[in-house]
Amino acid sequence: MPRNKIAIVTGGTSGIGYAIAKLFVETGTTVIVASSRQDAVEQTMKELNCDGMAADLSKPDAAKALVDYVLEKYGRVDILINNAGYGSFGPMESVPMEEAHRQLEVNVVGVARMTKLVLPYMRTQKSGRIVNIASVAGRTPIYFGGWYNASKYALEAISDATRMETSRFGIDVSIIEPGAVFSDWGVIAAENLKKPSEGSAYQKFTDKMSLTREEKKMLRPTVIRSWIMGNLIGILPGAGASIACFMGYNSAKQFSKHKEEFGKGSIEGVCGSEAANNAVT
Repeated sequence: MPRNKIAIVTGGTSGIGYAIAKLFVETGTTVIVASSRQDAVEQTMKELNCDGMAADLSKPDAAKALVDYVLEKYGRVDILINNAGYGSFGPMESVPMEEAHRQLEVNVVGVARMTKLVLPYMRTQKSGRIVNIASVAGRTPIYFGGWYNASKYALEAISDATRMETSRFGIDVSIIEPGAVFSDWGVIAAENLKKPSEGSAYQKFTDKMSLTREEKKMLRPTVIRSWIMGNLIGILPGAGASIACFMGYNSAKQFSKHKEEFGKGSIEGVCGSEAANNAVT
């Protein structure tokens, strides 16, 4: 990875974002992390010796302030990692439309907004890398993940469209599609699933959806960051396009306990065909 690059990492204070920011710092890249929590930004800046700014990127003024800050201080943006996002889960019948709008605002519009803000400068530079953290949920539906699925399918589309439109200017747009990752994201998603399901006709099914958060059953954020680094320097298949990271056998085994409700097809879609075949007998 070339040194002295300027990288913005949204959602950079925990999980995948933190792991990416840490690796960038270790390789000599100047990193600016962004998160909606001021305390988390300050802690990350201290731990990683990087720059940062508290910004709720679902708000247009906050996103613009972040990019303006980076450009004023460093004069350029070479890499944008669009990692900020969350998972809104629950039955389509029960999830309030206000929550559906928020899911799309954060996971789709927020990414598009940050991308639009950096593109003019990357075009002027005739270079730039944008990496969007999508999900295997952008490839196949997940039970009770309708709005989350919608956001990640949309992210796939806008990533592909942006790549086609901007490649002529020396800008590369990539998608990373993780499965289950060991981070606080899963805890938040579980809570988001629980709220709209309580007392509904779907509760007995959603109660079975909580997967164990044991480390051995999920990918580590450091695995994802390694794939991203390989994508950025072009040594992995899919560089400039997409990389899918399936959950694997352990997660498939957990799903298979309830195969009557979910079916092998859904397990295969989320966890990969080999994992599903081994886990579902």
